[in-house]
Amino acid sequence: MNAYNPNASRKADMLVWPIQHVLVGLLVFTAFWVFTGGYSFRSKIPLINPRNPFDLGYNKARKQALFDTPNMIKHGLTKFRVFRIMTYDGCQLVLAPEFAKEIRNSSFLSIDRFIAQRFHADIKGFEPYKQITASKRLFTDVIRAKLMQPLVTLIKPMSDEVVIALQAEWTDSPEWRCLALRPHISMIIAQLSSRIFLGEQFCRNSNWLNIAVHYTTDSVIASNELRVWPKALRHIMAQCLPSCRKIRAQLQEARNVIIPILKERQISKEAALREGKPSYIYDDAFEWMIEHARGRPYDPVMAQLALAAVGIHSTSDMLIQALYDLCGRDELVQALRDEVISVIQQEGLTISALQKLQLMDSTLKESQRLKPVQVAGMQRIADDNFVLSDGTTIQKDTTVIVSSARMWDSSVYPDPETFDAYRFLKMRQRPGNETYSQVTTPTPDHLGWGLGKHACPGRIFAVSEVKLVLCHILLKYDFKLADGMIPRPVSFGTALMADPNVMLMVRRRSDSTSALLEKSEP
Repeated sequence: MNAYNPNASRKADMLVWPIQHVLVGLLVFTAFWVFTGGYSFRSKIPLINPRNPFDLGYNKARKQALFDTPNMIKHGLTKFRVFRIMTYDGCQLVLAPEFAKEIRNSSFLSIDRFIAQRFHADIKGFEPYKQITASKRLFTDVIRAKLMQPLVTLIKPMSDEVVIALQAEWTDSPEWRCLALRPHISMIIAQLSSRIFLGEQFCRNSNWLNIAVHYTTDSVIASNELRVWPKALRHIMAQCLPSCRKIRAQLQEARNVIIPILKERQISKEAALREGKPSYIYDDAFEWMIEHARGRPYDPVMAQLALAAVGIHSTSDMLIQALYDLCGRDELVQALRDEVISVIQQEGLTISALQKLQLMDSTLKESQRLKPVQVAGMQRIADDNFVLSDGTTIQKDTTVIVSSARMWDSSVYPDPETFDAYRFLKMRQRPGNETYSQVTTPTPDHLGWGLGKHACPGRIFAVSEVKLVLCHILLKYDFKLADGMIPRPVSFGTALMADPNVMLMVRRRSDSTSALLEKSEP
């Protein structure tokens, strides 16, 4: 029979107490989460979706914000100029549009922190978003240096790629055919963007295009699923959720596609160096990153996917909505065709020609005005406390968003609910409004691209892509909505997406004017 060992008993007690403390802590944390949603509410700023006594964890309030944010913000602005809204991203501070100019260049507000938090940049599977927010702004520097300048040398290869992509996606059939617009446009934009970012040799790689198109959508889905969990559990849940496992697999597949390209390129450079010959000069995003890195660390594969993530979805959405807005407006479509023909006959298909498509420019800006990608943009997180001009104190770590309501304000835009393709064309004809009314110009009255130092840096490239594709579509195809289709934007939080379920009827035109698109100069 074993003798009683008091030391063993004391050791057991020493183990039990920490375990008990941990369990109690978990119970307290769980109770706090269930009853408060994990958020503290010391602020006196009005909360427009407070929970009722039976709404444990603010689940009902947060779900309402997920699917009805546009109406909630609209309602909130009838009562307050600054208010809070409970969301799955936490309690967000909504500012009325007049605050846009005030905070546009604020050093107290961080867009990088917002993106990192919104897309879980520190969790495996979301590494492309870490590329956007880390590396000491290398990603933004590259976009500003390469894609905000006139794209003189890029127009011809981009146009060539549109020809190939449209033939593959829309075909040359003169018979009406029905297609789901979103996946087709997304693939066209992905191929067009990849021509610039990856080069001609790899831009039609089907594996890469599928990843580039689907990672953005799938990562948003995975991000949304993670957001419903407490932050403390998200790393654990990311290992379990099928959506998170899916995007990790996509990232591995991306590496399988890109790494051989990089190795082959490096071997070629080393061979040229050994032989004393100049190496081939590549003009693509791989080389742009090398050129601008200057010692800053980055992941070239994740950087490529980051370019896809920030560009393909928003550019595709803009083009899709523009096509919806053109359907049924035959006179406008003909006017746009006439403009394209007239300008290209004089200029050829050049960057200068795209800039002179003023009716198209106005049409795109009006389409974006009525259906931007965000009903509240300029999304930031406060790095420190600061005070607005009305005396409102924004606390450190607060998420701040600015309503885009001025885009639908009758005091700014007469008859604001009506689509008027000529609205901004008329405005730019007034003295002093030439630049202000262009689609690529962010203004306090039109927050489609944001405002200030963090306004979308890739907007010139995105608009050039959209205009190029529209030129080809207008001269080469007839298109209309399939019977019974009525496009309705889909809201998800502050995001506003062009209807993803609409079917379009398309057919190849027999008009010979499309031959003009083969001209790169007059």
